[in-house]
Amino acid sequence: MRVAFFKSDCRDCGHSFPYPLLPDQESYGTCIAKGSDGRTFAYLCCLIGPGQVGWDEVASIFSKIAIEKNLILYEERDDLQQLIGKCLDPVNGLELSIAEGPICPDCGSTNIDYGDGELIETREIPEASFEQFLSLSAEDRERRILHLLEEGTEEPDFPG
Repeated sequence: MRVAFFKSDCRDCGHSFPYPLLPDQESYGTCIAKGSDGRTFAYLCCLIGPGQVGWDEVASIFSKIAIEKNLILYEERDDLQQLIGKCLDPVNGLELSIAEGPICPDCGSTNIDYGDGELIETREIPEASFEQFLSLSAEDRERRILHLLEEGTEEPDFPG
């Protein structure tokens, strides 16, 4: 997917860097997943295709577990977005997030000015996928979501 990158500025170290943004009129049901390095991005469409299948599966399991376990969720939408990011396939070896904002690729700060900058470039970014998550058995998908909702536990081992 070709995405526009705009000038963004780190308020902590002063570094300027390109950051991808989707146009408001075209972004409903889509987002940019981000890696922790501030340089890795993937496009996620959750309305159609593989992105919708993965999103719907995570949301369904999330709702089921929350009801069954009577979980107290900080804010359901934020918790779901955290889970979605953690269930996406890594890109360039990095876990992705759709809940976090921009990260400075130089100092790692999240204190970033972005959104009103000049267009720097348009470039291709990969499409985010849930292939690894969806390849798990239904039971293992549920175990993974449960694990991600519970803090302080070790990641269960899954085949593959």
